[in-house]
Amino acid sequence: MGLSFLALSTLTAEIDKPKRFFEVGMDFNASVSENLLGVTEVMQKDLVIDLPKIYSEMGRGGFKFNMAVQPSYFMNLYIDGWGIGTRTDISFSGGFGISKDFFKLLAEGNSLDEDMKIATSFNMQAFLSQSISVGLNLNGFKVKITPSYFLPLLYMPDPHIALNVRMNSDGQIKASADGVFSVYTLADLSESLNGKSVSMEELQDALTALNTDDLLEQVKSVLLLGAGIDLAASVQYPLLENLDIGAYTSLQIIPGTLHNKISSGFDFSAESENGIMDWYTSNDEDKGDNPFTTDGPNLTDIVAEKTEYKVSKPFRFGVEAAWRPIGNWFVLHPMLGVAMRNPIGSEGFSWERVYPEYRLSVDMTFLYVLGLSVSTEYMNQVFAHTLGLSLNTRVFELDASVGVSGADFFKSFTVRGLQAKVGFRLGI
Repeated sequence: MGLSFLALSTLTAEIDKPKRFFEVGMDFNASVSENLLGVTEVMQKDLVIDLPKIYSEMGRGGFKFNMAVQPSYFMNLYIDGWGIGTRTDISFSGGFGISKDFFKLLAEGNSLDEDMKIATSFNMQAFLSQSISVGLNLNGFKVKITPSYFLPLLYMPDPHIALNVRMNSDGQIKASADGVFSVYTLADLSESLNGKSVSMEELQDALTALNTDDLLEQVKSVLLLGAGIDLAASVQYPLLENLDIGAYTSLQIIPGTLHNKISSGFDFSAESENGIMDWYTSNDEDKGDNPFTTDGPNLTDIVAEKTEYKVSKPFRFGVEAAWRPIGNWFVLHPMLGVAMRNPIGSEGFSWERVYPEYRLSVDMTFLYVLGLSVSTEYMNQVFAHTLGLSLNTRVFELDASVGVSGADFFKSFTVRGLQAKVGFRLGI
């Protein structure tokens, strides 16, 4: 079920042989995952949410939620070991997290008359990229070079908004959250908002007033000023008759630039006036339905302004292999690498954005046209286990796969997320 040598994937060296001389096609990938509760745990006759158990089994990173969508369109030509192809990608991904301290608070409570700080995290990024791939056969080494011209559409650095919780000896509970966050975007709202602090309603009105034509004009205006360049390269070599080895990398040459920024303050507070236990035990009919008085969440000091923020696509480097122990119809395909989000952008270097990646797949072909693929992987900080099917008549190929995923390896098998991939190819 592997893609051809010129399928233009920048993640791995292409080990499998090409299936067509010429092809056009598209792929669509989507995924969502979390690490709190699995479908197998929720779909019970008697649902029990065991907070101490959730806390004790949660990883050091706390709660994580991730999602990603990526449609791709491509065209490839391959003749006698040489080839050229082009690919267009649109990608969006985002994530949200809460530190493990929050679940410790739910499971064990906190010390009286002491503050507990709980960290949160957010991230969003979207890119439009156009790449050209050139494949060469040099003395048995298959080399692929893929320069890409990409345009960042949206980027949100992690704001780390903090939540503070305090429980007093008299039973009162106070909670508050505050922070500042920024979103860098293609859309220019600085003129419509006059560069001044506005309310949430005024921001919504400005966003509503944007139309497709305005956004297209803004895209055209920054194609040269805001675009970046990266270079992916891979090499593979047939070490043995039934074993190919390869290496791949994706290097960021010039970061893209977003010229518009929307920043805002954030605050929220909640407080129990007379103590939680007093509220529960009170027979006062006027006590209300909620023991807390709240303020917010509020967005404050919303400002749209012109700026320059550098954003790059992820750096990747790794090795892989294709081993055919019992024939070409059965292929073991391991891959191991390392990646980093926004390696040369305005955020600077941070180990928090460096993470490992791996994939292990088994690809089988039956009757020359039917394919079956089983894989497990950790890509883009998400564990996934997928089952794929393909129908390839050479002129027409349809690939589809579904899988379960999650932010934790063992818990990902309890269906804490889903992945789906669909691919279509037409050629000769």
